[in-house]
Amino acid sequence: MKTETIDYNEKYERLKEIEGDIKKLNQQKDRLQVLIDTLAIEKENIQNILKNQTTNNTTTPTPATHWSSHFPFTKNIFLLKRAVFRIDGDFRRNQLEVMHATLSNRNCFVIMPTGGGKSLCYQVPALLSEGLTVVVSPLLSLIKDQVDYLLALGVPAAALTGQTPPEKIGELLASLVVKEAAPKLLYVTPERVGKSKRFLASLEQCHQLGLLSRIVVDEAHCCSEWGHDYRTDYKSLGVLRSVFPKVPFLALTATASGKVVHDVKDILKIKDCETFRSPCNRPNLFYEVRNKNPKSKQLTEEIVEWINTKYPSSSGIIYCLSKKECENLATQLLSRGLSVAAYHAGMTDSDREIVHTKWLKNEIHIVIATIAFGLGINKLDVRFVIHHTISKSIENYYQESGRAGRDGCPSHCLLYYRASDVTRLSCLVHGSVSGHGLGNLYALARYCETTKCRRSALSALAFEETTDARMCNRGCDICLSSPPAKTEDLTTHARIVLELLGQVEESKGERLTLLQLVDVLKGKQRGGCNDSNPFKGWTKSDIESFLIKMLLNDLLEEEFIPTNYTTTSYLKRGFGAQKIMKGINPFVVEIFQKEGT
Repeated sequence: MKTETIDYNEKYERLKEIEGDIKKLNQQKDRLQVLIDTLAIEKENIQNILKNQTTNNTTTPTPATHWSSHFPFTKNIFLLKRAVFRIDGDFRRNQLEVMHATLSNRNCFVIMPTGGGKSLCYQVPALLSEGLTVVVSPLLSLIKDQVDYLLALGVPAAALTGQTPPEKIGELLASLVVKEAAPKLLYVTPERVGKSKRFLASLEQCHQLGLLSRIVVDEAHCCSEWGHDYRTDYKSLGVLRSVFPKVPFLALTATASGKVVHDVKDILKIKDCETFRSPCNRPNLFYEVRNKNPKSKQLTEEIVEWINTKYPSSSGIIYCLSKKECENLATQLLSRGLSVAAYHAGMTDSDREIVHTKWLKNEIHIVIATIAFGLGINKLDVRFVIHHTISKSIENYYQESGRAGRDGCPSHCLLYYRASDVTRLSCLVHGSVSGHGLGNLYALARYCETTKCRRSALSALAFEETTDARMCNRGCDICLSSPPAKTEDLTTHARIVLELLGQVEESKGERLTLLQLVDVLKGKQRGGCNDSNPFKGWTKSDIESFLIKMLLNDLLEEEFIPTNYTTTSYLKRGFGAQKIMKGINPFVVEIFQKEGT
């Protein structure tokens, strides 16, 4: 009987190993398929070039060379840049090339960093085209900011959203077929495209008259389930390509991995497009991660001291997770003499508009906001962005932190990180529509836990790009002054955690949250550490970080249990746990050496 039990346990453990290996292989399969598709596209492009060379005995320039050449409309592009948009400096990387391509009626996919000037890529061409440029944009606040900005410059622009009065809708749609009355740019939400037959009929009429110049899909990553901000209505935008196959498409985003780019091109039916990818690196931004003090008062004092020391009268943004945190922090900072105001979805539209306008005019210095604030802001002199709590994904963090320093001047991106915030956020994202919420959150946790260059980590985790750490030029906290990292074998510690979780579940049928597990390992709960336990002397922060490292390495995984009012994250053994328990694999991590060690 005993032999049968042992045999059963071994088979059960082997089954878990096989399931884990299959999961890893499927992930590798997805990555390889994207690589295969990318190489196939490159192969086809090269074959076409060689075919043209053979047939015409001429040399076809590469896209990069071709689109940076001089075109008949190049002179007018520069004239509009100065006369209408009041920009005297040079174009940013790839801006001119994108304009050349879209004005040549090519489909384009554009990846530019936050603050890279994506909007100008279609706004200038819109004024050089005969007809209408339709811009699909995800947020009402973003649409309003863009339309207000263009109208202030004297550019005919309009919006068609769920907030547009019925009488205005009819008037606007009728104007689309009258060249002299039509706006040059029409901003619409994806819902309007997918659900309004009246709008599509008007667009078809506009097209028949030769007055539909291009269709722009802003924040194009929203099309893909692999993106960090997937919207189901975006997935229906491919219908525009089917209805208007000859109208050039221009898709833009600041955040897109190779997998997202491939997916968006497929959804929008623009696989043959010109792709322009600008490096995501923003050299003027300094990236820093600080341990977040669990005591609210001390954390607030630290933030006040940091602002007063570094940026006492500068423009900034502080991102918080919830409306309550925004209000509380705003109250605390106001009481300490800082010029701040809260901004969140719980406020009325008019109150938010007042805060936004005062901030743009520097009547207040700092906006304390949820992610409801930021998209589409055109304020160049933001000197710092502070994250009071981590973002929901690495892509979100890149976009939010990228609202600093759009004028190219040195600016600071400061993130306060507490490892337990990872499981706090995971309860919010695990059920995301895309199904990739946890992976995107864990990528940000890797950024926070890294012992290497932050800039390189951000490029790799958000964009799958390689950025040489030497390019950082001491532009992050690690490259500037961090102590050297050392490799440490913590297999014994990991095994104790895994054994403890197994004992709790088997003997009591209970589960432990991350914070409960920390207390057990600290000896604060019954059955906790004894004197010989290697966690003795560790701080709560040290143990939290260690458990997150185990989570990121698949030794632990989260189990989410919903209740009437919330969802709780519990830790359990991950699919990599058995190899630690059996002594097959070690658990080796890199940690910073502490002074005196």
